[in-house]
Amino acid sequence: MSMNPPLHPYPTPCAINTIEGFWDGVQHRHACVNCGFCNGCACPNGAKSSTLVTALRRAAATGRCEIRPECNVRRILLNSDGTAKSAVYVDRDFNEQEQPARLIILSCSTIDTPRLALLSGLDKHDPSGMIGQNFTTHHAPSAVVQINDGVHTWDVSRGTWNTISIDDLQDLQAYSLATGTPLPSGIAFPRAGVVSMVGPSPGYPFGSGGPISLALAFVKPPGFYTGGGNAFAPAGGWGPGFLTGFTGYYNTQAFLLTVCEDVPRAQNKVDLDPNVKDVYGEYVARVTYANHPNDIAVGSFVASQLPAIGEAMLNAIGARGTVVAAQTPLTSFSVGPRFNVHQHGTMRMGATPQRGVVNRYGQFWEVPNLFVADGSLMTTAGGYNPTHTIEALAHWVATHIAVNGASLLSRAPQLVPVAGAPAQLPASTPSANGSAVAALAAGTAMAGAAVSAARRRSSRRPEEPRA
Repeated sequence: MSMNPPLHPYPTPCAINTIEGFWDGVQHRHACVNCGFCNGCACPNGAKSSTLVTALRRAAATGRCEIRPECNVRRILLNSDGTAKSAVYVDRDFNEQEQPARLIILSCSTIDTPRLALLSGLDKHDPSGMIGQNFTTHHAPSAVVQINDGVHTWDVSRGTWNTISIDDLQDLQAYSLATGTPLPSGIAFPRAGVVSMVGPSPGYPFGSGGPISLALAFVKPPGFYTGGGNAFAPAGGWGPGFLTGFTGYYNTQAFLLTVCEDVPRAQNKVDLDPNVKDVYGEYVARVTYANHPNDIAVGSFVASQLPAIGEAMLNAIGARGTVVAAQTPLTSFSVGPRFNVHQHGTMRMGATPQRGVVNRYGQFWEVPNLFVADGSLMTTAGGYNPTHTIEALAHWVATHIAVNGASLLSRAPQLVPVAGAPAQLPASTPSANGSAVAALAAGTAMAGAAVSAARRRSSRRPEEPRA
């Protein structure tokens, strides 16, 4: 098969430090050495621009940010006037603490932010009724490009996770016109996503994810576990067959991954499981998800286009090989393999209180000193990895808070009628630049660990809010 479509590959932008000894204002960071352990691993050099070595470290260096590890926020409490009062959390010693704050930001990601909101009864302060609704992920039609001539190899064991991408399948209508490829009748919303050649990763099919993928596939004692995100894990790799298998597959497979946009559906949601509780005695999140028929049609069409792209890659280096589509069950419940690290939409922004849980700045319509800043704000999945969009949203929300300061602590009477006299603001009302705002970022994690705010105390008494 020859590659007919006129595609436009480009090097994928990566936020990686390439200057040895780069000074970021807090520390000197080493340059990338292309070790190949970017995806799913912390960078030992500090070259990867993870928030662990950028935003969090710089925030802690100011002396105004503290991290409380191994804590779990259980609920947000409100004052009698409906404003947010405090966060109740369990510390690492299982002591319950209450942290008052004049401004609270929920940043627990797409699953646990709506869960915390529902545990806190915030659905009673949500005119849209959308808390937890419109949950989206990405479906990922994929293919493995296998070299079998014994001469050529792919260098998928070093360097960054994502090297080359194409955007041509973002707009399927334009792709259809440019290539003369008719779209199936089932595609009503002709949007797919970015296609990338991806490398070292612990979660990709056997042989196509570099040494981590191979280790997960082969080095598994009998009865240990199957899979590990590895759809093509062979049987019997442990033992004498290890060396043969390793040399036969190492650097001979490349993985083509498409990040396809899911259509938002109100029925796809996160709510509280009525029966199951976590170790803290709180109801766990329950996820209900089914793909829209458009997702299934798009996934099937994109999967049919990947073999030609893989063959063009082989031809470009003069190699012989095959292209095998990844196992992709096209049902109403799965367009796979699904990599559900991409999650969005359960606390979506809206132009009015009826059209979104929060406003365009991530602010609850009826709780003005309560914000959201994570992927749950997104109204659609889009056809790209969401990390940079989530980072941009965090900056957007934080800038709004910093600029508006005191006004954020005043209720909006046109939206929320207040019964009785309004509560008095504290004497240390923030200035217009927000410099005196005492903010608490409440973050929970599925495993019960959390990044909350600051130092832990063994006392069960509420801690004093601090500027």
